Amino acid sequence: MHESLCDYLLELARNAVEAAATRVDITVEETEGTLRASVADNGRGMSEAERARCLDPFGTAAGKHPERRTGLGLPLLEAALAQADGTIRVESQPGNGTCVTAEQHLNSPDALPTGSIPDLCRTLAAGIELCHWRFTHQRNGKRYSIEFTSDATSASPAEQQRLQTRLRECERDLTGEATL
Repeated sequence: MHESLCDYLLELARNAVEAAATRVDITVEETEGTLRASVADNGRGMSEAERARCLDPFGTAAGKHPERRTGLGLPLLEAALAQADGTIRVESQPGNGTCVTAEQHLNSPDALPTGSIPDLCRTLAAGIELCHWRFTHQRNGKRYSIEFTSDATSASPAEQQRLQTRLRECERDLTGEATL
């Protein structure tokens, strides 16, 4: 079960790589009382029929999960956001990739916790597929953006640690809080 928004963002990023994306942009924007997160990729995209089915818990892309007939990531995210009066939007075109945008009100008692952004990026950097990632975090007018390429065969633990240290510094500068 997903416990934070970062858990869902990781799943959306994995979906992008499964859809043959070579570039994925993850953006988290926090303003007064609202958090908007999006994952946009240059993968194969979805037809209108696939896009209409992607929020159905009893449907999944043909051949994506041969051992099962459901795809629960997006439907569970939609349900979690709805509990906090949030929304999800899926935009996609065949050959042009997909963009999933989730928005929630931070003052709702049912809002998803954000989770650890540095850990999310470290996990992406250690990925098994070659992909270029851009992560942007904006909060109350401040922002940072980090780009990196993942390739599990070349990402040394030292490189992953440097990325995580840089992310923690950026998060501290952005939020004024130390991250674990």
